[in-house]
Amino acid sequence: MSDRVKLWLKPLKGVTLDSGSNEGMEEKNEVTADAALVRNRDIEKTAGETGFPVTGSGAELRRFLVRASAISQQNWGGGTISQYVALGATHDSAEQCDAPKCHPDTRKQLLSDINQWIKEPDKQTDIMYLHGPAGAGKSSIARSVCKEAADAGFLCASFFFWRGSQDRNNVKKFFTTIAYQLMMANDMLAAYISSEMQLDPQIINDASIERQFKQLILEPCLCLVESGRQLRNGVIVIDGLDECADKAMQVSILDLLANAFQHEGFPLAFFITSRPELHLQEVWDTKMMASVTHPISLSNVPGISQDIRTVIQSGFSCILMIVDSNGLLNLSAGHGHPHLA
Repeated sequence: MSDRVKLWLKPLKGVTLDSGSNEGMEEKNEVTADAALVRNRDIEKTAGETGFPVTGSGAELRRFLVRASAISQQNWGGGTISQYVALGATHDSAEQCDAPKCHPDTRKQLLSDINQWIKEPDKQTDIMYLHGPAGAGKSSIARSVCKEAADAGFLCASFFFWRGSQDRNNVKKFFTTIAYQLMMANDMLAAYISSEMQLDPQIINDASIERQFKQLILEPCLCLVESGRQLRNGVIVIDGLDECADKAMQVSILDLLANAFQHEGFPLAFFITSRPELHLQEVWDTKMMASVTHPISLSNVPGISQDIRTVIQSGFSCILMIVDSNGLLNLSAGHGHPHLA
């Protein structure tokens, strides 16, 4: 273990981070942290302060306490997390939960290919880039990818850019939002990133995105690998990169990701969607980026006509069902719902 790792772990001295068995514990809600026995009331107090659910026992509770401590107010400049994190940008936020996803009978092969790529332990490419014109369904696909990856335990973080939101149309909270989710996803990353914020409080509110990426994402992930741990095929989803208002920042994000994969063992993969803007395409075409990227053009994905037909048929069926239920019109009586030609 490197000196950098030891320095990061120093504030958590006494906290056991192993994920081994705790069968010998007499009370499932007791864990050892900083040489003190933390009982139910302390766990509940921590949960109340952070808003995170507490379930499980032994190692699970221990890891929860590490994450909860790491994401406490003191590590976020003494303010609220929402000052530095775009909470509405994540796939499961209140802003995103009702946003459209793919119809279950559309984009089947595309989603299957994407999900298969996410699950591959030895990827040939570390970035999958989905591009297409406005209205082609990129965000719906990204939300569907997030849901399936989250359900399977592969999603580490997500960020949905949107030009209509002050929190989501710039990079001010981009990497801090990613870092926040990484802390929630992995106890060791929570320890590393938390300690980095303690060592350099300026990093979360007054630092370049290059510095934020290096100190909050790149170095903690590399130290995680050095410590012998891995993120299980961890993927980060970035939707609508072109909706970031600053074109130079769009390019900078891609440059940072391309450079990250020059470090051996960097454990994350990225699924990115965007319109095929010229300034972005110039980056995607560079030798370094092309070597780590699998591009997919929605214009070349087969089956779009059938998908449109499926969505229209489903939509009209829903309308007829609603009308029938209100007793305003009953086209189904004795005939069944009509099918669109």
